[in-house]
Amino acid sequence: MWFASEFNGISLPRGNFSLAAPRAFAANRLQPTGALLGDYDLEGLGNRLTQQAYQVEFTIAQCDAQARMDALMGVARRNGTLKITNNLQTRRCTAKITAISWSTTLDDWRARQARISLQFSAEPFWYDDVLTTLTFTSQDYINLRTVNNAGNARAIKHLVLTISTALPGATTIFIEPTGPRYYNEFKYGAQRYGVVSSFIPAPAACQLTYNAATGATLVIDAGRATVQVGGVDAYANTSKPDTQTALLWLDPGPAVVHFSRVVSGSLAWRNCWV
Repeated sequence: MWFASEFNGISLPRGNFSLAAPRAFAANRLQPTGALLGDYDLEGLGNRLTQQAYQVEFTIAQCDAQARMDALMGVARRNGTLKITNNLQTRRCTAKITAISWSTTLDDWRARQARISLQFSAEPFWYDDVLTTLTFTSQDYINLRTVNNAGNARAIKHLVLTISTALPGATTIFIEPTGPRYYNEFKYGAQRYGVVSSFIPAPAACQLTYNAATGATLVIDAGRATVQVGGVDAYANTSKPDTQTALLWLDPGPAVVHFSRVVSGSLAWRNCWV
């Protein structure tokens, strides 16, 4: 069972009942201009999917209740990080408090407890609380076989590729998903999907070319849609297929990251679930 554990650094007591989470998917409502992939407007204008609604309610000792309420009121209506846990793993998403109230019952009062009720509006994707980082030295490919995007959704928002090698010229990055992929566990084993499914598309490869030499570290941030060399914007030096919206991504499951020349650097991401 999952329960909310933290919002914007404010702990939410364990034992809360929460996370009534309707999965409501809507038609594309991206703004025609200015909408960056991975930048979610929680009022519903910039989401590719509708935002999700969550209910969290917990009890707390009366002597601590007002301080906790004041802290939560102070961060209400502002985007923050909501974390949930099942005691085995922790996931996070961008959310904001849309309603907060006292909901103390007579039994709570007799037990010298107060009850606080929260409602959240949240982005539709959950990300691993732990950032996965792989470093590589003098490689023309990285095999993401045992360490990969273990979620069930494409990882873009927290995907950052860093190349520390000075590039003498145009360099292409090609990320190729390698099957088979599996999703969830069933009574008689795992269900295979993707490359053998007639109703779920096969995972798609992505490609990006940096068309210049570099004398400093190249950082490609897929979530922010930025490309920088030595901290300076270099997006104009990149090219990608016309049908590809994001700079790069990691589909769930194993993949191979190919480079057109030998390079060193790191690849960092958070596993992604919807």
